[in-house]
Amino acid sequence: APPTASENAVAVKVEGSRADLRMLEPEAARPVVLKEPTPTPDHIYRMNHIWGKTYRIEVASPRGSRERRFLAWMTAGGARDSAPRAERVAGSGLRGGRGFVGGRSVAVLFVDNEDGGQATLPGGADLVVVSGLRPGHGYQVDVTAAAAGRCTVSVRVLAAGRGGQTASAAGALRMSAAACTSR
Repeated sequence: APPTASENAVAVKVEGSRADLRMLEPEAARPVVLKEPTPTPDHIYRMNHIWGKTYRIEVASPRGSRERRFLAWMTAGGARDSAPRAERVAGSGLRGGRGFVGGRSVAVLFVDNEDGGQATLPGGADLVVVSGLRPGHGYQVDVTAAAAGRCTVSVRVLAAGRGGQTASAAGALRMSAAACTSR
C-alpha cells in the first residue's frame, strides 16, 4: 500500500512493520506522497526507470527567507502500533523535538552555536541528546523542573579545564530529564 499522509505526518506500512515521519519544522509543513517515476523526457541523462512500487515524500520549502530549516521525527515499529506522539521544542539557542521511542520519552535537541543554549521541554524525558556541540569540550548541564510539568534543559560551554560533562567526538551529550517527566 502507498504511504498515507495526514496533516504533518506520513505513515508507511509494509507487511509487519511501519515507519512514521512527523514534520516538526517548518510549522506549517504538509508532506505530500508522490508515486514514482517522475515524468521526465526520455533522454539518456534524464531517464527515471524504477523497479517495483516506489513513492517519494516531498515537503515544500517555505518562501521569503534565505534560511530554511526542516526538522522531522521518524520512528519505526510494528504495523499494528499506533504512531507515537512527537512535538517541537524551541528555545534560546536550542531546538529540536520530543517524542516517544519504545515507550520511553526522548528529546533530541540541536544547538544554534557551539556555546550551548536553553529550551523547555513540554514534559520531561527519559533521555535527552544535545547535538552540535564542540567535540571534547566541557559543558555545564542543568535540568530543572518548570511549571505545569515542563522541564528546562540548559547547556553552557565551560572554559578549558573547568570540568562538566564532556561532549563526545561527535559533539553530543546524553542526559536524563526523568526527574521532571510527565507523560
